[in-house]
Formats: sequence, structure tokens, C-alpha cells
Amino acid sequence: MNRYILIFLTAFLPLFGYGQSAGYLSELNHYRIHLNNRTNKHLISVSSLLLEGFSNGKFNSYYPLALENQLNFGDFLKHFDWSEPMYLEDDHCGEHYFNNSVYKTLFSKFNTHIDYYESNHYELSSQRVIRKVEFIQLIYTTSIYGRTYNFKGPVFRMDEIRNSIFLNITSSTAEKKSLGFIFDQAIFTAVEIAKGNTFNSEDHNNRENDFGER
Repeated sequence: MNRYILIFLTAFLPLFGYGQSAGYLSELNHYRIHLNNRTNKHLISVSSLLLEGFSNGKFNSYYPLALENQLNFGDFLKHFDWSEPMYLEDDHCGEHYFNNSVYKTLFSKFNTHIDYYESNHYELSSQRVIRKVEFIQLIYTTSIYGRTYNFKGPVFRMDEIRNSIFLNITSSTAEKKSLGFIFDQAIFTAVEIAKGNTFNSEDHNNRENDFGER
């Protein structure tokens, strides 16, 4: 294994253990959205908007292996081997991380993929199967010596963010739709990942890259 990958892993593993909720995401239907796909270009800003909201306290984020536990933004930075500066270069109030140029490189690494997880249940009244998107997970992508690696990032609950982000679906209309509407109607293309897996062949094949519980 590339020694840089070993350094990457060993830097992260001491920060996290595994909680009793580990495996819950694996019980849901798991899909990946490739943001470089032209049919998904309306979602390209989702990762940035979620990270911005997370950094300034607007959105809660959770540990993938302990979904009942909120993730602290400082722990998020440590997990990806970034530390908080003594002061913010662009904002001395110390609150608006997203506007700080120190973090632009880090945040840009989440703009390649988005994963989401949904549940299905049978509705007696309509006699049909209802799908519900439960979580969105950001994916950290990095390249080392020409080889690309994906690492699992923070998780967001759809119920908490569905009406907080609005996007233009097409360039031909100024009408914006909520993130919840876009995911409810599946206005994108996605690749299904085999149920029971929290990674796929695109990811570095080691479940230890997930966050544990705090």
C-alpha cells in the first residue's frame, strides 16, 4: 500500500471508535450520485452548501457509525487532517469557516460525489411501496500519484435539511426546488451500491475510513 495512504489512515484512526449504531446505514438502500455527470450538474453546489451550513452551525452533521451522535466541526477537520487556525484570515470572528481561504482546498475535495441512503415501506392506504431518503453523506476525494481514493465524510439527515437548500433544476427556469423535492422525485441519475455495503469498488476498500462515534 502506498505509504501516503498508510499515513492518511493512521492519522485518522486514533480519533474514532465504533458505536452500537454501526451498520445502520448498511441496512438502507445505498446510492451514489456522480456530480461530474451532466444530468447532475444542478447538484454540484450541494456539498458546498452543506459544509457551509455545517461550519456556521446552521446544519447538524452526524457520525456515520453512530447516527445518534452529532459531529463537531473541529472533529471533522481533525478527521481529514486539518486543524483550526489561531485566527481566521478572512473573518476574525472565528465563526465563518467556509469563507476562510484556509479551508477552500479541503472543501473542494467534496465536490465529486454524494451518497444517499433511503428506506422503503409498504403503504396500506395506497397499496404501494414508498421510498424515503433518510441521509445524505459527503465523500472526500483525493488523488495520490494519479490514483483516486474516496473516503466517507459526514452524514446529514434529510428531514433536517430538505427545506433549507433550494436549487435551480435547469438553466432555462429561474424557479428553484427544495433539496427534499429533488430527492423525493429523484431528479438526478445515481448508481446503486449493493445493500449491506458502506463502500463500493470506487472507495478505498477499508471500512475503517468511516467515522466512528465520538
